[in-house]
Amino acid sequence: MEKIISLKGKWNGSCIETDGNKKFEFIGTVPGCVHTDLINCNIIDYDIFYRDNAEKCQWIENMDWEYSRSFVVEEIQPNTQLVFEGLDVYCDVYLNDILLGSCDDMFISYCFEISDKLIVGQNNIKVHFYSPIVAVKDKEKLKGSFTTERLHTRRIQCTYGWDWVARLVTCGIFRDAYIRIPEGICTKSIYVYTEHIGASSSQIVFEADFENYQSGGIINAEILSPSGD
Repeated sequence: MEKIISLKGKWNGSCIETDGNKKFEFIGTVPGCVHTDLINCNIIDYDIFYRDNAEKCQWIENMDWEYSRSFVVEEIQPNTQLVFEGLDVYCDVYLNDILLGSCDDMFISYCFEISDKLIVGQNNIKVHFYSPIVAVKDKEKLKGSFTTERLHTRRIQCTYGWDWVARLVTCGIFRDAYIRIPEGICTKSIYVYTEHIGASSSQIVFEADFENYQSGGIINAEILSPSGD
């Protein structure tokens, strides 16, 4: 079992020039991305998919962006985790101005143990995204089709421009974010597979990883047939 504190919804957004100067603030949404946030706030007041309008907002990729919000905890539980299921892409994550870690891969989730950094009452989260263009400007030049700075970065490649789509290099917290508080033993992953099938029997292997199991617990596993037996 586990308790979830959702971090979906309204966040405070800031546009920050790469020299550190804050340019403007806006209301952000999680899950989402900076382009949709700027459209919703009417900072981008034109259709980015019309004609060559995408070129008018390519300044976004050269800026840093920051998302922040607060949440409240009434008591601090051991093994409490801050989970981001999708961060796009180069960013630092802070809790109460303490750096939890740096992220550089859009395709994986990130989980931070925060029990020793929480305080009873209001806590503050900040995610500072770095320009994915500036972040790789000093890296080795690679060969490839279309633009090639994308080859250094683990994020969706077509947003750098393709033969079928305009260049819109996004960033933001684009999947769910939440606080996870384990309550007793928790299942981390399960893998079930058939090892052997014979004429009259088969061998099914059940592999599982667990968290927060120090105090022990009982796990019941069932395999059902397509008819539910």
